[in-house]
Amino acid sequence: MKVALLALLLAAPLAVAAPDGGVSCVEVEQRLATTQRTLASCNETAKNASVARDRCQAELAETGDKLESSTSSVQACVAQKEQQCQEAAVMAASMLQGSVRGIGSCVPQNTQEQLQTLLNGWFSVSRSLAQLDEYATGASDLLPRAGGPTEAERHLNRLLGARAGTPLWNRRLLIEAFKLTAPSTWGRLKAQGSNAIDTFFDSRGPLPESFITEANGEHPDPAGPAGPPLSAALKLTVSYLQIANCDTRADSKECGRARQLVELLDNTGPLIIRRRVDEMWSTPCNAVSPDTVRAWLQDFPVSGKEKGQAALAELSAAARSKLFHCYLGDREGDASYRTWAAARLPQPGALDARTLPLVDDFGKFVREGDGVDRCGRAVRAMQRLESHGCSIDHPESFAAITTWSHQASTPEGAPQWQTCQRAATLLWSGAAVIIPESPAEQIRPDPEAATTPIASLRTACDERHGTDTRFEQSLLLLASVAQDLGEPVSASPWRLDVTGTQPLEKARFEEAEPYTAWARAVISQEPACEALGLSSTRCDACREQAPGTRYDCDVNYDLEASWKKHKRLSIAVAVIAVVLIVALVWLRRLRRAQKLFGAPMQTIRESLDALGLKGTPDGWRYLFPARHDMLSLELPKTPAWERWGTDAVAVLAPNTNSLREADVNHAATIAQAEDAKVVFLLHPDSASPDLGAVRATLDWAARGGTRAVQVLPLALSRLAWATRDEDLLDLVEATTLRGNPFEVRGPVRSSSQFWNRERLVAGLLTESRSGNWTVVTGLRRFGKSSLALEVARRTPGPSAYVDLAGFHHEVSYGETPAVAVEAILRTLVTRLADSAATRYPAATIPALPTGALDAPTLANWLRALSTACGTSSGSSPPPMLLVLDEVEQLLSAPPEKLGRALDVMATLTGRLRSALADPSSPHASSTVSVMLCAALHPLLWAPLSTLGGQSIMGAFPSICVPALDDDAAHAMMRGLGARQGIRFEDDALMALVKASQGVPLLLRRLGTSVLELFDADRARQGALGAMRIGIEGATEAIRREERGGSPLRVWVESEIAQADTSAGVLLRALAKEGRMSIEALARLVETQVMERFTATGLTAHLAPAELKRRAQEAAMVMVRLLAESRLLEAHGDHTAPEAYSLPDGVLRRILSEAKKS
Repeated sequence: MKVALLALLLAAPLAVAAPDGGVSCVEVEQRLATTQRTLASCNETAKNASVARDRCQAELAETGDKLESSTSSVQACVAQKEQQCQEAAVMAASMLQGSVRGIGSCVPQNTQEQLQTLLNGWFSVSRSLAQLDEYATGASDLLPRAGGPTEAERHLNRLLGARAGTPLWNRRLLIEAFKLTAPSTWGRLKAQGSNAIDTFFDSRGPLPESFITEANGEHPDPAGPAGPPLSAALKLTVSYLQIANCDTRADSKECGRARQLVELLDNTGPLIIRRRVDEMWSTPCNAVSPDTVRAWLQDFPVSGKEKGQAALAELSAAARSKLFHCYLGDREGDASYRTWAAARLPQPGALDARTLPLVDDFGKFVREGDGVDRCGRAVRAMQRLESHGCSIDHPESFAAITTWSHQASTPEGAPQWQTCQRAATLLWSGAAVIIPESPAEQIRPDPEAATTPIASLRTACDERHGTDTRFEQSLLLLASVAQDLGEPVSASPWRLDVTGTQPLEKARFEEAEPYTAWARAVISQEPACEALGLSSTRCDACREQAPGTRYDCDVNYDLEASWKKHKRLSIAVAVIAVVLIVALVWLRRLRRAQKLFGAPMQTIRESLDALGLKGTPDGWRYLFPARHDMLSLELPKTPAWERWGTDAVAVLAPNTNSLREADVNHAATIAQAEDAKVVFLLHPDSASPDLGAVRATLDWAARGGTRAVQVLPLALSRLAWATRDEDLLDLVEATTLRGNPFEVRGPVRSSSQFWNRERLVAGLLTESRSGNWTVVTGLRRFGKSSLALEVARRTPGPSAYVDLAGFHHEVSYGETPAVAVEAILRTLVTRLADSAATRYPAATIPALPTGALDAPTLANWLRALSTACGTSSGSSPPPMLLVLDEVEQLLSAPPEKLGRALDVMATLTGRLRSALADPSSPHASSTVSVMLCAALHPLLWAPLSTLGGQSIMGAFPSICVPALDDDAAHAMMRGLGARQGIRFEDDALMALVKASQGVPLLLRRLGTSVLELFDADRARQGALGAMRIGIEGATEAIRREERGGSPLRVWVESEIAQADTSAGVLLRALAKEGRMSIEALARLVETQVMERFTATGLTAHLAPAELKRRAQEAAMVMVRLLAESRLLEAHGDHTAPEAYSLPDGVLRRILSEAKKS
């Protein structure tokens, strides 16, 4: 600090002396003042440091004095510790020598004396233990003696037997003997403590009564290494008497107790008998020898003749039972008991006069040929049986079993016979047996043993191992034994026929082999396996077995070979007949087609050629005469025609009275097949389109994508009037539909058009994934087809949709119902293949069947398609859905054709059900479901032969498509209008929904009518733009659609409530009467149903009562379904209404006016 200050002072003059012409003295003075303050602070600090240094020196001197004093104390303590360690070392060395020395003054004198006494005791015990070691090892024969005041010396003295005269550990032998003889009594004595045990062994009185009673009782404990409990107790007691020198110590109380126990065990008759019996049963069978048997009967004390003979008899019976049990368990022993026993009995010379008769009885109590001998030989034969499959290798060895079984029902009194019978019966049942080791046990099955020869034989017979005659002979031989023993030979594993003379398969083969039996099997589609009564699992197993290994499989092969011969013969005859019939039918149809279409089609072709549309007849028309009615057209290659493609079709409708819906569908189907967007439906001038034809034309035009077809009905005179191709183009353009957001004329094909149908779709998807058949029904124009198409879209696998209305021509004019069924199925297969190709582009779609689409062909093709789709997706085969729509149209034939329509429907459903139920069908890998869509129609309740007399509605579950509820209807209209900016006021929309009653088609038509009030053309094009609909427009649209000729009124009168339909009859009656009871409504429909049933010819097949019952059932169901459509208002209990009424709306008002008119 001083150095810094000095440097600062030296630097100040230099700073002042520096040539700085502008620096004043004030700055220098300030620096000087700062330096002075710093100097003062440094002086203060130096002074404080000096004071602290003086204080530290004083403390250091004081600490040095204390350290010197502590060092002296430590040195004194160390010296004292070394002295104590020396004294402890001296004491430890002296203790090792047996004395206590050098302890010093730390231990009191009396403690030193006690410690010396303890050391003396330890050294005494150590010397005694060394002497005991010599005694135990045999180096010395003298027991050591111990004495002294310590506790250890006293315990050792007691162990060495100073008081008892024998070592105390010998008593352990006697204790174990008492425990084995009377464990419970001994346990109670032990619980009283060691004093009670000493008192018991020191007493000279008799054994306690409880001990004797328990010794004479039963001993459930198993035999140990020394034998049964009583035998082991006797051995332990005798050992004690020997080792304790009891012969020279008559006064020993413990020896007295040992002698009492020996006397009890040796001289008490029941104990000796039980001990000998225990010894017999504890002897292993492989250890039984002549010496063992002699030991069982010798050395038995007899107090009296009668008592001794009874005891010997008891022992003899036990020995016989033991020997017989060992004989039964000896699989390798001799078959004869007498021969087997002779090798294990002692020689007569080794026996006394008392035991010789008993031993002779051991071998002679079983006589050759008696029941016990037959049973024993049968047991031995079953133990050694050798078989190959269900055939016995050595039939002569089986003779012992048959001899026993024929006389097994004759009982004998010997206990050995009963034992043998149980063993033989168990062995014959296939079980392994356990031979008991105690007379109290019975022979019982062994569930853990290996399979026995008889079990293998029974299994082989059940699985039909073997072939031809040898198997049949062996099976009959085995079945005879089973029948003797009470087994039913018609059941498994023998399975003989009712006569019991041949295998069941052979009897069934003889029944199924003739030609008539084969014909019945073909009709019922029963395979050979089922004809033989074999399960499907067994049939699958037979396909994997080589011929000549299984009897039933060989019989199945023989039956299949015989049936193949019958089939080839039948096919040959059938092919010849079919060829002849087909040729005749074809020739007749060709002549009819040429007569009907030849001249008109030539005229049409010439007219179209003149207009520039080149027409080409179908090249297959001579093979398929029905194709004479069409021409393939090449459209002009001009910009005006460009939007319609390059091809079109011309179809001639032969009906001269009217143009029907079926004609439109037929023409549109041909156009689709030719990939054309336009079809000219030519018809005579006298034929005009009916309502069905108009509806079908609109439906085909409204279909989306490539499926849309413009069907142009064109009179022949109009064709003749046209002079240019533009004339035809104008007609096409005039029929083109332009929609608005509410207009829909065909099935809805977009999910966005669905409202409140999710629950129905989910339920139908569940049914389709389960492979079920379902009927979707309801009123016409309620969205059944749209619902089916939506389910098909959501099905993960391929689907096919077929409109049965397009097959009216085949149904009505086909030669047989099979022709229409073939056309429907082929369309179904084609669309299913197209759907599979679309969903699985990488799949190899199997080729379409070329021949007849019978059930096996269809099943095989479906299976191949399912496998291809599953392989392409890398997962399990997907479910498939088949939709058959417009079923009611197929059934709506003229009265003279109704029977034929029913036959087509029956054949179609029967063939599909057979294909899907065939074992080779895809049901084992994927599911194929069928959905039938049909409006309410009486013939849905008509019985079909292929459904076992059931109707479609009775055979399959059905659901009814209802109208939309208010919320769904509001959501639909608002959602559709929002797409083009159209908004509804609440009261306007409520009026539209109430008027339409939630029927989707009517509601959307009312929406379209509202738009047409503003600009009809732009409304049809959907180009009105944003707008708001009020109550005035809605009310006017409702009135407009209720007028005659409006589309809505046409739909109501001709479809929803068509006068000749059941639904139309009910709705029109409700519109007229207002409210009607359920019974009255049912009677209305019942009459119509009866008329349809009569027209189909069902009166020839069903009794009038049955027809009436079916008509009543159909009527009640149709009334219920109509109520489920939400069009009716229920009266009374809602769960069981009494009557219904039709609420106010366009339906009621239109139908009321129609009724009045």
